[in-house]
Amino acid sequence: MVVFTCGAGKSTSTIIANSVWFDKSGFRSWRATANGLEGTAEIHNDSLLALDEIGEVSSREVGKVSYMLANGQGKARATQSGDIRKPKTWRLLFISTGEVSLAQHIREGGGHVRAGQEVRILDIAADTGKYGIFEDLHGFSCGAVFSNHLANNAKAYYGTPARKFLYKLVKSKDDVIGKFYAFKDDFFNHLEIDQADGQVKRAANRFCVVAFAGELATEWGITGWPEGMATQGAFTCFQSWLEERGGEQSQESIQSLKEIKSFIEQHGESRFTRWRDDGSKTIDRVGYSRQEDGESIYYFFPETFRRIVCKRFDYKIALNTLKQHGALDHDYGRLTKKVRIPRKNPCYFYVIKYGALNTV
Repeated sequence: MVVFTCGAGKSTSTIIANSVWFDKSGFRSWRATANGLEGTAEIHNDSLLALDEIGEVSSREVGKVSYMLANGQGKARATQSGDIRKPKTWRLLFISTGEVSLAQHIREGGGHVRAGQEVRILDIAADTGKYGIFEDLHGFSCGAVFSNHLANNAKAYYGTPARKFLYKLVKSKDDVIGKFYAFKDDFFNHLEIDQADGQVKRAANRFCVVAFAGELATEWGITGWPEGMATQGAFTCFQSWLEERGGEQSQESIQSLKEIKSFIEQHGESRFTRWRDDGSKTIDRVGYSRQEDGESIYYFFPETFRRIVCKRFDYKIALNTLKQHGALDHDYGRLTKKVRIPRKNPCYFYVIKYGALNTV
């Protein structure tokens, strides 16, 4: 569910989270086969799975493993007789540390990041801007001393919060369900994400569950925190995730804009023929470019745009996203624009204004 990246104290945060349920034996490593992680996830069913350093798993496998853990089911296999063996299943939340985000790790292996992966594992920077992952050192001289203190205590005291929480939860199950729906309404009203993409709301729901559990634990005398602290922590983590993600749009929309911008930055001088052609040859041309009132405008051949620029995502999503942000110049009722290039017959192009793209 969550990967803490960058910042001092991210491993300590995972150790502390693990101690709510287990001793140090519950703290697992990504350094295992997919089959091994299936078994690990099954053991942690209905609890927390704390994993250390996502970089330990192959960048070529991390995307598939992420789907597997989040979807709660292992691979279907056949028995010796050819019958289907019941796959391993589990229901859990998992937390991990990482030097790089899930998306960066996948790209290192030459893979393409899918929206479903980034919604299943939420990357949160472990840096508050104060003392690494800490906002308050509570009287300790520095973050390192405080971190060691917490890690040592987590090794000595563990499991009690989860047991007490579960005991109270089972005794008041019906009452808790009613409280949750009221809490969820308030939580989402505070976030003001009514117009956000469904992916964002799905992620927000996970932060909401964590916040509610924290408030219940406080109410039941388990955390020792003031009322509202768990909720505020969930708000802060959600906003950090949303900012890093790039906004409230669908991940496909965000990624398509990034890819188009990157393509122009890489090939704007080499694969676009200048408007007033000086006779130089453009190799692998994808369109034309011009400067108009200080604005860089790129005219993409429609088929080339769809086949080359948008080969990793739906070109219709990309064009509609460009249109929404005012980065697409087009004729009425179309996504293309009919343009006469100097010394050429009029043609239809996808016309992208780079300046508007930069403001997205």
